[in-house]
Amino acid sequence: MKYTKRGMKLTRDHNVLTHRNTMEDVYTIPNMPVYFGCVDFDESEDLFLNQIFSLCKETGMIQIRDFPPADLLYLTRHNDSIGGVWNSLFESILSVVCRELSQIYRPRILEVGGGSGKLAEKILNSLDIKEYVLYEPNPPDDLFSNHPQLKIIKEYYRENISSKNTYDLILHSHVIEHVESPTQFMENISKCVGPDSVHIFVIPNLKETFSRKYTNALNFEHTFFMTEDYTDLLLNNTNMEILSKEYFLDHSIIYVTKRNERLTPKSIPNFYMEHEVLLREFISYHENFVNFVNEKMMNFKGNIFLFGAHIFSQYLIGFGLDPGRISCILDNSPLKIGKRLYGTSLFVDHPSSIKDIDCAVILKVATYQEEIRAQLLKINPNVVIIE
Repeated sequence: MKYTKRGMKLTRDHNVLTHRNTMEDVYTIPNMPVYFGCVDFDESEDLFLNQIFSLCKETGMIQIRDFPPADLLYLTRHNDSIGGVWNSLFESILSVVCRELSQIYRPRILEVGGGSGKLAEKILNSLDIKEYVLYEPNPPDDLFSNHPQLKIIKEYYRENISSKNTYDLILHSHVIEHVESPTQFMENISKCVGPDSVHIFVIPNLKETFSRKYTNALNFEHTFFMTEDYTDLLLNNTNMEILSKEYFLDHSIIYVTKRNERLTPKSIPNFYMEHEVLLREFISYHENFVNFVNEKMMNFKGNIFLFGAHIFSQYLIGFGLDPGRISCILDNSPLKIGKRLYGTSLFVDHPSSIKDIDCAVILKVATYQEEIRAQLLKINPNVVIIE
């Protein structure tokens, strides 16, 4: 079964790993914004799409059935990977990279989906690199572009695009969960991993984050539940042997792999019962949480803010959070301050704006919860955190 286009959306009615038509629709969040970032145009131009959770009867894979095409979903760059959690993750990845390349003189590196470019910058500042090729369609304007060894290619990584070149390291972080076909993506990567090269990549720990009810686990960008179990199997079935895995908080898993043609293909286990429970609990949790927050807002006399100019806020509004009582959205990203969160009428301000005022902040930001709570209380010790 292939993807079908219906207007401004893609529909995947097959299992993303088996390609079999075994999916059943479970729950719909109506009218979710198709873009997770902030914009400076009128809200009349915003587009919406029903977010439909579907579940595979044969494997338990959870997927978002319909999703926007890439030109809508990645309208502009909206994740600049700021904050202590991201910095610590990149430091952990850097440590793994340095370890794996320690015996290679002036290595050549290919990074797929460089995002903010901060990981590339750390590596280039730490190692003597012969060549660093970075594929990223929306790189930041101030990316470390003056480094003579860095070559930025402003496009998506495509099949065999680098097969004529040999790299000591192929690297990607938080990329595979964004692609339309993880099998095709990993097959393409596998073909480019030479006998003496290593493949290091990072995935979000989706089983852990979804179990903890984090809304950045599954959405229009992360359209399938690519857990560690499925990832291990995908690697095996695309001839990639796992050398090591490291766990970063509840946030990410860092893999080190190499190509091995002698691996025996494995079948996909069925996690249907377990994943159905996870999905039902995720839905009921957010329905109850939004009812709780709406009641809190009705009885609060001061200003109310919502933290996170991203999917965190859009998800809560999608589940029924009343935006009418919210003064604005708070966020630390310079990319977002002063702009409007797509799909809403709410504008974004820096958290420092809550200083010395009577206010409450709705805070539901996944792994970043403790980091942001501490920041808000430092700015305003009297702020009421609704979480």
